[in-house]
Amino acid sequence: MKNFTVAILTKNSESTLSRLLSSCQFANEIILVDDNSTDGTLTIAKKHGAKIFVHSLNNDFAAQRNYALENATNDWVLFVDADEVLNSELIDSIEKLPENTEVDAFKIKRTDYFWKQKMNYGETGNCYLTRLVDRRKGEFKRSVHEVYSAKGSVDTLCGEFEHYAHNSVQGFLVKINFYSTLNAQTFLREKRRTNVFDIFFTPIFKFMYTFFLKLGFMDGAAGFVYSFMMSFHSFLTRAKLYSLTHSKK
Repeated sequence: MKNFTVAILTKNSESTLSRLLSSCQFANEIILVDDNSTDGTLTIAKKHGAKIFVHSLNNDFAAQRNYALENATNDWVLFVDADEVLNSELIDSIEKLPENTEVDAFKIKRTDYFWKQKMNYGETGNCYLTRLVDRRKGEFKRSVHEVYSAKGSVDTLCGEFEHYAHNSVQGFLVKINFYSTLNAQTFLREKRRTNVFDIFFTPIFKFMYTFFLKLGFMDGAAGFVYSFMMSFHSFLTRAKLYSLTHSKK
């Protein structure tokens, strides 16, 4: 596939953007949808030939991705996060795709790296995300942890994104706090409810599931921290939802 757009959502992403953009030069269009960055993000993007659209996130990642779909000049759009990198197998898989394909979108594996260690197990050990999409045949839904809703079939590509999201526990906590707030607000709009039992015991069950049943312990100390952090995210989301629900009364 020669005619496709790489779309990247950014917000103060100067520390990772150059590495990502260097892996995307095989695309014939790169667009950046930027949430009012104040660092060197836009300078880096211009240096790599990306088209820049400054567009406020307004706590809605699905709307931000759909905005990128509207502004892409190609029908096929590959979404890559600013803290990800395409590996060579994925690049090769995309280049070999025919211009005309019967499917509406493709899932791609994402592998997380934490403390410079590849996470082979746990919650993120086998993660596939719908990222290469035909913009005429679907849209993103849900304001956080957004998903692509395709009208037709979805296939899977070989290769993967390498995801370098969390360089430190402190940075991990900052992201968890941000995303748990958005997730709680989304749950509220979806009319989901929680209770004290759910707040405390669901995160415990989640930790046991990811660390033991999904073999998170095989990733050592990093696997323990990762499983604990994702369980803490579950706890914060439910606690904030509980607070939002009862503040309405």
